[in-house]
Amino acid sequence: MKRQITSAQKKFLQQELRYLTSKHIDLANSNLDDYYEVADRRSNTTVQVVLSVGAVLIGIGFLLFIASNWSAISSYSKFFIIFIGVIAFYFAGWKTEAVLPKTSRALYYLGAFLFGSGIFLIGQTFHLGGDVHNAFLFWALGIFPLAVYLKDQAVMTATIFFIFLNSTQLLLVGEYTYFVLIAIPSLYLVNHVVFQKAKWIFVCISGLFVFFTHCSFIFFEVNQFFNVLLLFVLGLVIYFRPFADYKQSMKLVGQLMFGGYGIVLTFPFIWERIFSNGTSGVLAITFAVLFASLILWLVREGSLFSIFLLCCVIFRFYTDISYDFLPKSLFFIVGGLILVVFGYWFERSRRGVA
Repeated sequence: MKRQITSAQKKFLQQELRYLTSKHIDLANSNLDDYYEVADRRSNTTVQVVLSVGAVLIGIGFLLFIASNWSAISSYSKFFIIFIGVIAFYFAGWKTEAVLPKTSRALYYLGAFLFGSGIFLIGQTFHLGGDVHNAFLFWALGIFPLAVYLKDQAVMTATIFFIFLNSTQLLLVGEYTYFVLIAIPSLYLVNHVVFQKAKWIFVCISGLFVFFTHCSFIFFEVNQFFNVLLLFVLGLVIYFRPFADYKQSMKLVGQLMFGGYGIVLTFPFIWERIFSNGTSGVLAITFAVLFASLILWLVREGSLFSIFLLCCVIFRFYTDISYDFLPKSLFFIVGGLILVVFGYWFERSRRGVA
């Protein structure tokens, strides 16, 4: 009888088997302690979290100290304090890399936090004006070299997030950010070369790509039906035709894309952008049936995320049909029961229990 394991466990075992084979190790006559050392991950994680929180608190305290004495400090003194603070924290982080790596990382985080805060404070001090979205862009550009140098996924995630905040001006201000067109492929390249194809970074960059693409269609006044349909189809392509090096990452991104935009396409209002009211309702229902069939097929293929999508589709129609005529108490009770049943099904499927 075969033992059931997750895909992540299988991938780990394959990697370790290749490692042991390359070392010509006889597992039957070898002790794993000679080749592996068990790391205390809980201790490392706790220390890292404590140091990171401590670094943020120090940074907030430093800024509050400056803010409380803001009127008594000259403009150039404020700039000098922030500039020296950033340099000092980066230098301290660099000097402690070898002896205190976790403390060093916290000092780098503090320098990055102070750098971004300094952008806003200096802009206010010298009345530079400008859009707040550009301040986030400068923050991203300032900490991006640090992310590459440290190969730190947290700093890289912050960089992507600040670029995302910069790109929101497409919707909020109505200004197109051409920089993001260059940033997105550059981030993919850095993730591939520097971060060794990190799954989390890939997903974050892809989220930025989808958001920017969607907002670009809105900016150029493309019909929203084609916007949603194109991203839905793109999600299917990404899911069913992933690159070998990013198979799991692309499958996750593809599922999020075709799942989210697929649910949107089950609403008649999106079809009304092209078709008449009567026709749009029929097309929405037809699409919903085909979409549910696709999800059921993926569930049979063993896709756990598809169980979540199926739950979302059923809950979407449940709320659409039942909200107006069911008593509100009964509506929430039944909705809760649906979520509990699907949660139980998802957990049993995740554990491999029949």
